[in-house]
Amino acid sequence: MKYNFPDDFIWGTSTSFFQIEDALHPSSFHDWKGLKGKDGTCLEHNIKHDHHITEDAALIASLGNSYRMSMDWSRLQSEPGAQFSISAVQHYRTLLGLLKDAGLHNMVVLHHFANPNWFSKLGGWLNPDSPALFCNYVKQMIDHFGDLVDLWNTINEPYVYAFFSNITGYFPPYSSARMDKFRRSLSNLASSHRAAYEMIKMHPVYSAAGAGFTKNATLFHPETIFSKPITALLNSLFIHNVNKLFSVGDFVAINYYGRVPFTWHPILEINSPGVLDKMGRQHDMVWEYFPQGLEDVLELFYKKYARPLIITEHGCCTLNDAFRKKSIFDHLDAINRASLKGVQVSGYYHWSTFDNYELHLGSTYPYGLIQIEPGTYKRILKPSALYYQEIIRQSKLYVNCKV
Repeated sequence: MKYNFPDDFIWGTSTSFFQIEDALHPSSFHDWKGLKGKDGTCLEHNIKHDHHITEDAALIASLGNSYRMSMDWSRLQSEPGAQFSISAVQHYRTLLGLLKDAGLHNMVVLHHFANPNWFSKLGGWLNPDSPALFCNYVKQMIDHFGDLVDLWNTINEPYVYAFFSNITGYFPPYSSARMDKFRRSLSNLASSHRAAYEMIKMHPVYSAAGAGFTKNATLFHPETIFSKPITALLNSLFIHNVNKLFSVGDFVAINYYGRVPFTWHPILEINSPGVLDKMGRQHDMVWEYFPQGLEDVLELFYKKYARPLIITEHGCCTLNDAFRKKSIFDHLDAINRASLKGVQVSGYYHWSTFDNYELHLGSTYPYGLIQIEPGTYKRILKPSALYYQEIIRQSKLYVNCKV
């Protein structure tokens, strides 16, 4: 590969608190019906990240010049308007401080799917007061962590969250086919994004930090003439639709994993095992393998948003680590091609730093560059991690990440 990444390109890995932290505090996902994975293991028995903070920080620092993470809102704030827990603040400041000391720039996600139980009992994102409740949380986040955060990722995949919570019933509160609730929750999420962005940019001390939301970029491909209307609708929702309420930001973050063929239903390896093989399509344990799609969405989003793009999640769910290496190569090559066409791509975060609990799939669906040994919780760098380190080294590792 001919590397065309700028000297200030952001390299890193990404996690979510819910999938790596030891103690899950009362949240909307704590009693989630998908909490027990397909391997039969409860999500609470995770990678013991809280007990390996120093070791994990060093490993994270070896995999780039930045780290994208989220914090547990329910761990920080026990009730509406409450002051943050001192012990929770100290915990997260320890991790962010270790990463800063190692020369990293930190990206923090303010909302990554899970809500405190008290927030859910008040109606969650359907509550007209939800933006105000969220903004109280955001203000304390900036005040407590602003000196250690370089980039704020306001809302992770708001369309996905609203869709799964109100259309498919997959996420709490498990509403199905409620377009009115979908629109209302999306509107409140968008209002919260705008307000959070303004709070960051108007902060008297920490206004220099970049801020933007993350858009899911799943591509749906019609396999029959009959599936064209539904894929057009889904692509409009997840790809082409640019909601003006989410238009503010210093950058647009993109999560991209692959393509979803569609017949009379979406074809994923997890819900239609063996079908992608019969179709002659490459795939990992979940998605159709389609690196070209990343180039396509980068071009599309840059044209629509006209601001720097950051890939905040891309990864490969596989037990075949050689395939993960190929995935890294092919998708970075797609970024290269888009960049050569004038698309401004400022960074790439690989999902995920560690093998962790992939929501309802459990621990047997690995995305990580680092393996966690069962029982001992020993951290083991996979060959793909060493490969990623070498790519970064050859591309020149600079800590002055900007967007």
